Amino acid sequence: MERLTVWKFAHIYLTTLDNLIQLNMNPENARIPKNFIRENVQPIKTTMKMKNVIITSFILALVLSSCADKNQAPTAPPPPVLPVLAITSANTTTDSEYPASIQGTVDVEIRPQVSGNLDRIYVDEGAYVNKGQTLFKINERPYREQLNNALASLHAAEAALINANLEVDKLTPLVQNKVVSDYQLKTAKASQKLLLPISNKQKQW
Repeated sequence: MERLTVWKFAHIYLTTLDNLIQLNMNPENARIPKNFIRENVQPIKTTMKMKNVIITSFILALVLSSCADKNQAPTAPPPPVLPVLAITSANTTTDSEYPASIQGTVDVEIRPQVSGNLDRIYVDEGAYVNKGQTLFKINERPYREQLNNALASLHAAEAALINANLEVDKLTPLVQNKVVSDYQLKTAKASQKLLLPISNKQKQW
């Protein structure tokens, strides 16, 4: 806005200079802005003095215009042209990983009733199993030997019990007839009473 005013001011002075020259040459055809002469220009006696004033004013106007150009802020460069990416909406799938532990609805502890070495495994790791299904086979040789020993003890106890029963049956009438003392009968009955629970226990095995 300041630059336009200065240039306008210079234009008015140049116009006035031209009009004064015309006035000197032909006063009847000269056209001078009435308001400008009345407000800014004092009555001049000679044409040369008016020319000096106008030239000095014009130089001052040029100096002011130059100062206005220097004080004007530099013009900013145009904004750079940047690439533009068009965004479109679409469905996407995201994967998330979280640490966790898995537990069954029912926890079942599987363990053998006896200890031993495994001979065979009938199921695969991670397979589904049912109640009563055979999972493993334990080496039966040690337990077979224990069974044979128990059977031998059972047979021995049964034989001893049979002998004790026979001894009691034999001594009972003799004691009744007072052929032998009742001490032998009591000893036979004690053996019979001792062997009876042993025999029953061996049968439970």
